[in-house]
Amino acid sequence: MNLRSGRRLSNLRRDSRNYEEFNERRKYQKELEETFYDEEETEETKLKKKYHNVCHQTQHLLYLNKFQKENNHSLTDKINTIMELYELFRYNIDYIILYTKNKKDKRLPEAIFNKGPELCKEMASSVRTRKEQKLYEKCKEDINWVRYLIDYYILSDNN
Repeated sequence: MNLRSGRRLSNLRRDSRNYEEFNERRKYQKELEETFYDEEETEETKLKKKYHNVCHQTQHLLYLNKFQKENNHSLTDKINTIMELYELFRYNIDYIILYTKNKKDKRLPEAIFNKGPELCKEMASSVRTRKEQKLYEKCKEDINWVRYLIDYYILSDNN
């Protein structure tokens, strides 16, 4: 085994430099052991951090959507925000599913599932142009796909 200094462990002599290298090796070994034991704990903490990150981004996008509604932004901007929100859910659905199954807390998935049709109805009533219609259709597909995944993996009792 080579040490950080490049010297081999088998050729160590008993002098002060060797003790420094030995202490360095012991410190390095301890760091490795700490990271090894942390990996077992970090799976749950990684999942929790990722879930809370999704919640934080969701809150940010919901505030942005509320601001856009209050300040009469274009429908395209509003649809893009909703698409970004449901893409966030789509890309992180694995973390949402695992966290929900572990914690038995279905509030976020239920809110996502229930809010989807309301958003589609609201957007459909405001569509005026072909560009907005295409954007709305894409957004509706994203919403329906996320709703399907939530219904199948979280809300239904078959899993």
